[in-house]
Amino acid sequence: MKKINRILTLILAVTLLFGSLAPTGTVYAASKTTNTSSKAAKKAFKNFLSKSSTATSWDSYSSLSDLSFICFDMGKGSKKIPMMLVKNSKASHAAGYVALFQYSKGKVRKVTTLDWVEAIYPKAGMITLCYSGGGYGEIHTYYYKVKSKNSLAKQAAYTAILRKSDFPDKKAYEQVRKMYSGDVYKINNKTSTKSKFTKWWKNQIKGSNKITNINKKLKQNTLANRNSYFK
Repeated sequence: MKKINRILTLILAVTLLFGSLAPTGTVYAASKTTNTSSKAAKKAFKNFLSKSSTATSWDSYSSLSDLSFICFDMGKGSKKIPMMLVKNSKASHAAGYVALFQYSKGKVRKVTTLDWVEAIYPKAGMITLCYSGGGYGEIHTYYYKVKSKNSLAKQAAYTAILRKSDFPDKKAYEQVRKMYSGDVYKINNKTSTKSKFTKWWKNQIKGSNKITNINKKLKQNTLANRNSYFK
């Protein structure tokens, strides 16, 4: 009996441990974090994704099934703002692989297009989108702030950073770093320092949940997926 109790205690301890290590901001189902609570926005987003012109206006060779999407609310309480992220698998680098849309004034309006979305901070109303020139170069990150239902999200900050993690080894990173002009930090289009930017960014996202690994949460733009997602 004592042996059984020890085993049960061990199982409970392991369960509690892994539960405590679960990442914050985890997205579970489309009906929760990765969707919008606005019925009007759902209808507008669904109609937008159903039009062939949505794909061809982005890339003339694209079809609706080349698109994938995810919706989410930005902000808190009654001030939540419906947003949608759409990825085009056929898009060119120049056109941008992902586009950010906002439901504003009864319409689906495009905010910007870039290479990928790094993270979404719903409660803080912040979203980070990135662009890479290719090869071993700096990553350009654009920090967009969503403030109002009646105005589109605006760029609040910008960074261009040479990331060590993007290089195969330390030597390669240091060789490029020697020829590199230096990382760039800007807040409201004004040059800043790394320390000031870090402090500003921490204040912006303080207390907010976080959505990452966006690609894994995207839904292919098929009729079946639109019908189930936008119920």
